[in-house]
Amino acid sequence: MTNDLPMELGRDLDARIAELIFGERVFKTEGGNYWVIDADDNILSDKYPPGGLVFPFSTDLAAAWKLVKHMQGLGYRLVLIDTDSSHETWRAEFQASGRVGGLLGYGESSIPSHAITLAALNAVQRTRGEVL
Repeated sequence: MTNDLPMELGRDLDARIAELIFGERVFKTEGGNYWVIDADDNILSDKYPPGGLVFPFSTDLAAAWKLVKHMQGLGYRLVLIDTDSSHETWRAEFQASGRVGGLLGYGESSIPSHAITLAALNAVQRTRGEVL
């Protein structure tokens, strides 16, 4: 995959999260599914149930929470804000743990899980000094 950041929620964004943040190898089928594979090209079905598919980080809040927990292990903390109290716009921010105001990346969306994935990609790429 390229360094371009997919911004639309869905499988492309989910695959980028698996690669960039979780360090996984991902294979895309002709049908558009993304499988997590090991160095021998075996599908990691035990680690990524059901069947080794990339988790739907951008569309499923439970999957996005796996991302949040992983980011916490990397030294980030999440701030999730309902910006207008009507649940129409969510802003997710990843900050450096232990630093007040240490904003590293943010994302906004009408879907909280999508905002979280955008913020995570933004934060990790900024921390690594990659071009956004």
